Amino acid sequence: MDGFHRDNNVLIKYESDDPIVEIPEGITDIAPDCFYMVGLHKVVFPKTLKAIHEYAFHCCGADGLSFHYAGTKSEWLRIEKHAYWNHKTLTDYRIHCIDGDLTEEVFIHEGCLFDYQGPGINVFVPKSVKRIDLITDDYYWDQITFEGTKKQWQAIKKKKDAFEFTMIHCADGDIVSE
Repeated sequence: MDGFHRDNNVLIKYESDDPIVEIPEGITDIAPDCFYMVGLHKVVFPKTLKAIHEYAFHCCGADGLSFHYAGTKSEWLRIEKHAYWNHKTLTDYRIHCIDGDLTEEVFIHEGCLFDYQGPGINVFVPKSVKRIDLITDDYYWDQITFEGTKKQWQAIKKKKDAFEFTMIHCADGDIVSE
């Protein structure tokens, strides 16, 4: 037994003492609480992965947990990551991709309510995003990298003045203030 409980292409639960996990190719989704209370040191994600659901890695490892992805940084950013996918307690993690590393990112996608804020946090927004919902009005970010153009950024539905003091880096230039 490999410790993986599946429902077709969805990884439902992982039960094993092995702290190094290589999720099989073909898995497209990681279910909520899939790795709950599993002591992990390293997780390898397949290139077939499309979504990581809320609390998938809840209470599963300490800071420094190593995540590896079989695709590029750009492909990783397109994976749908639900709120608290890494349970927010993993503040010192890296995503090792085949073309480099990403660290301490915040990923915004359709329907995601995120709660990371402050200086030094890298926020990546894929150009497929159509709206951004915020949990509270007390959020701020120094900068956001948007995969699309300035016009596409301005078309995203978001609360007025939500990014008033945020530098938005777009594919065709920066937006200093909205």
